[in-house]
Amino acid sequence: METTYNDDPLALLPSDHPGVQLINLKLNGQNFQRWSKSVRIALRTKGKLGFLDGSCSKPAVNSPQFHQWIRCDSMVLSWLLNSMIPELAEAFLYVDSTKELWSELTERFGDSNGHLHWKSPFEILHGKQPDMHTLRTVGCLCYAHNVGENDKFAPRATKCVLLGYTLGLKGYKLYDLQKNLSQQRCFSRDYFSFQNGSLVSGWPY
Repeated sequence: METTYNDDPLALLPSDHPGVQLINLKLNGQNFQRWSKSVRIALRTKGKLGFLDGSCSKPAVNSPQFHQWIRCDSMVLSWLLNSMIPELAEAFLYVDSTKELWSELTERFGDSNGHLHWKSPFEILHGKQPDMHTLRTVGCLCYAHNVGENDKFAPRATKCVLLGYTLGLKGYKLYDLQKNLSQQRCFSRDYFSFQNGSLVSGWPY
C-alpha cells in the first residue's frame, strides 16, 4: 500500500517516476495560462509546488537532503517536459532545474503576451486579421508581364525571382533575369532559383 506525501516536498511515492504525464493538457505555446493553472493544481496535490517558485530551495551540497532534493527536482522537471508538445520539450532540455524552466516558460508565454491575448498588433489595432492573400514566398520563381511588346511572337512574360516587398507601396521587388518588368505577375512557389547558393538551371515552363 502506498504511503502519502505528508506535506514533505522531498517525498516520492512508488508511483512517481520520470515518465509520468502530470496533466492531460499539453503546452503548445498558446495555452500557457490554462496549462500553468492545471500544472499548479497537480503539483499542489503532490506537495511539489515549491519547486516552481523556489520556496523549496536547494540545500547545501553537504546537506543530507541534497541528493534527495536533486532527485525530486529532476522528477518534477521531467513531469513538466512530459506535459509539453515534443517540439517545446526539446527546446527546453537545456534547463537545469524546475524553477529555471518555469521562469523561462513564464517569460516566453506568460506575461509577455498577456495583454495581446495571442493576437497580432494589427488585429488589436484594426479589430480584424490582416489580409495575407497577397503574400508570396521570397526566393520563388515568378513571371512579370511584358508591357508594350508589339511583337505577337515575343515572350509575354519574363522570368524573375521574388526578393521581397516594396516599402510603403503595394508592390513586389523582383530580380529581373532578363528585362521589361511590370506590375502583373504570376508566381510559382514550388521553384527557388538560388536554393543551392547559385542560379538553378532547367527552369520550368
